[in-house]
Amino acid sequence: MVSISDHVSDGPVKPPSMLFIGGVALFIAVAGIIISVCAVVAARILLGYVLPLDIQLLNAMVTMILGVAGCAGYFFGSNFILDRIFADEGPNAATNIATSTAIRPWLFMGPAMVILGLYLVYPVFNSIWISILDSTSQNFVGLANYVWMFGDAKF
Repeated sequence: MVSISDHVSDGPVKPPSMLFIGGVALFIAVAGIIISVCAVVAARILLGYVLPLDIQLLNAMVTMILGVAGCAGYFFGSNFILDRIFADEGPNAATNIATSTAIRPWLFMGPAMVILGLYLVYPVFNSIWISILDSTSQNFVGLANYVWMFGDAKF
């Protein structure tokens, strides 16, 4: 890989805006995730025709292998796309290197933050919502469940 010091520029390298970095990182991350998920699902379907996936252990192993392969595919694919969009050669090499260096961490933190948000934040809000509904989760009862809970001698 070529570094910024290998190129001579006419002036200081202008850092890209955070909005630009976020937009490009989001685009590459979404494209990479879509491609990775499609590849993993297609491989899973094709393997279903070859392997007897009714065996639970084999099914778990195939799923784990495909999941790791999907993550590796996302890693290499998103790096490949980023390196093609911001090539480290040519007249804008220094700016492209600075831009890709600013975007690259977000390609890997972004999906992790979304997944953590789905699995950690969503259940909290869903639990709060369910707590203000009745036992069938059909009717809104407000804070009546909390009043009952704190008024119960066993609690």
